[in-house]
Amino acid sequence: MAVSKKQENGVTQEIVDEGEEMTVEQLVERFDRYYHKVVSNKREYQQKFYQHLMDFLIKVKNTSYEAVEIIVPKIDVKFLSELLIKYKATQNDVDTTIFNILTFLEKNLHVGLRAVSPLVFSEKSRPYYANLIQFGRSLSSVLKPDQILNFINPEVLKKTAFSMVYTEYRGERAPDMYDPRFMLLLFLNMVQPGSDLSAKRFITSNCLHFCFSALSLQTDEYRALGYRVINDFTKHLNDLSAETFPQKALFIYLLKLFKNSVTQINERVMSPLTRFFCEVFDVTLDPLDPMFKGVWASLTMKPAIELNKLPEFKKFFFSTASVAFSKERSWVLDIAVSSLECPQDYMAVRNTYVAETLMAAFTSCMIHKGNKLSILKFFKACLRYPVVTKDITLRCNLPTWISYVIKHRTTTRFEQIFLTQIFVHNIRIALEYKSVYEDVLLRRTFKSAAEKVSESINSVDDHGKAKFSEALSKFLETGEMVFNEKVEDDDKPELETYAKAEKKKSRRTERCGNT
Repeated sequence: MAVSKKQENGVTQEIVDEGEEMTVEQLVERFDRYYHKVVSNKREYQQKFYQHLMDFLIKVKNTSYEAVEIIVPKIDVKFLSELLIKYKATQNDVDTTIFNILTFLEKNLHVGLRAVSPLVFSEKSRPYYANLIQFGRSLSSVLKPDQILNFINPEVLKKTAFSMVYTEYRGERAPDMYDPRFMLLLFLNMVQPGSDLSAKRFITSNCLHFCFSALSLQTDEYRALGYRVINDFTKHLNDLSAETFPQKALFIYLLKLFKNSVTQINERVMSPLTRFFCEVFDVTLDPLDPMFKGVWASLTMKPAIELNKLPEFKKFFFSTASVAFSKERSWVLDIAVSSLECPQDYMAVRNTYVAETLMAAFTSCMIHKGNKLSILKFFKACLRYPVVTKDITLRCNLPTWISYVIKHRTTTRFEQIFLTQIFVHNIRIALEYKSVYEDVLLRRTFKSAAEKVSESINSVDDHGKAKFSEALSKFLETGEMVFNEKVEDDDKPELETYAKAEKKKSRRTERCGNT
């Protein structure tokens, strides 16, 4: 066995060539070294160490059955608990490798993880595992489901729920977000029959939000876990011995309404639908919410919901409520803007004619500046996906609409800059994907619209002119668009300042309307 030493960040690390043939004694000796390093708790190891451990375990499994028979009994509660203490259930490299190690131990080496269940994690779990090691499984107190929820950050869980579909579509991992594989398995263990889980605590901790968002993932396994957790949680709510809270009957109705709407096994539910249900959960928990009356007035009239449309978009956007009309419009707009996580999700928006509705309403007197900002964000979100860009360009004629509203008397300078940004991205994507730009009439439309947009953006000498004037001029001269900024780039600080100011104005408008 070849062992070399490497100095990295002031720490000497042993690097073993796992490719060489090793005897049973050498394999056992090597595992003892890994075991000592894991349980010693002297320092935090990097992803490379855990990857070496993973490679070593695979080598043991593929090399020697005799070594497996010796090593597996050595994997005790102390070893497993230290791995879980180092584990934070996120998607960073270290946590992903630790999760893979635990999965490999259970599935391939048949190491029972029941000895350390429930699988709580992070440094907060050290006292629990210390008692488990000291007193054993029979004498130590087992954590209840409500206690397990103390190890989960509800805010991070909600952020993960609302972003994991987009990150999965892009093939990325969010290092500071929870891993859906682990969290769904943890929730499944919590909602088992006979569990004394507090249903309201499960909802307020955003666990139900997470499970519903998992139904929009592309991976069949994750969706199946999400459906299983929702099904078991529904049974838990119906259990007469379960906790009772004022909104319990409403949540039972919601879950049954969703169940009646699903028509296929393990069906992928589009993000606008799952986001709608998540927002309804928050509204249901607070009967004083201005949206409570309107939402439940519409939901109780339907035996099922169409899963290929954004529910009740027209009802809330063209709200006839005497008091909460502005709130209802903003509420459904936020759902439409934030739920375009992948191109497939656009179908729910398209089937509801959201883009056409927003175009028609943009310059109307019923739309305040906060709503206008949401509408602009919606069209910018559409441009993240070429297939969606093609649809709103050809079917909705986005360039012509921009050239019209950018010169409208109610359009502010900030909105002109935002519209120009959308227009420039639209041209850039159309040029990159020639199938969009093949039509001669469309090329003429782009040219005609570009003249009007260029005239508007050049009317004031500010950062908008400095940013877009050159790109538009070159497009009008040569037909080429040189603009390096991506659609996914974060909004600039001036956009955030504008958004805050408009939110204050909209609140002031609502207060005046209420009086």
